[in-house]
Amino acid sequence: MEPPGGPGGMDSLGLDFPKNPLLCPICHDYFTEPCILSCYHTFCARCLRGREQDRRLICPFCRQPTMLKDGTALPPADSLMRQLIDIANSENPPCSNCDKRDRQNMYYCNTCGQALCCQCRDNTHRAKMFSTHEIVHMSKCMKEPKK
Repeated sequence: MEPPGGPGGMDSLGLDFPKNPLLCPICHDYFTEPCILSCYHTFCARCLRGREQDRRLICPFCRQPTMLKDGTALPPADSLMRQLIDIANSENPPCSNCDKRDRQNMYYCNTCGQALCCQCRDNTHRAKMFSTHEIVHMSKCMKEPKK
């Protein structure tokens, strides 16, 4: 279902629908615990918490109600979106310190096993105590195949 106002546009309610389908239209961050509403709009669980009334949740984007099952405060998880986020995280992981994603300037510390953006690499791994850490540009990082 295309959002009102077209993809990447503003709807009549003032929500800015992001151009990246992996971003929540409320917090504009990558989905965490994505939940799908009956109108097929997806939002983070944390962005939907507290919005339910009378066992239903009104979509913040299109205002269509979603009926909630007894004893639940959130709609079902969007497992397809969760898989897409997991793939995005494996191909372009966020910085372990600040959650920034920069496809061009990301590094990986083989010693810590952590992804680092350029700024966090300079701020944290330039200290003497990290002098033995092996840091490589993410493009050179060889990932082991999953077993």
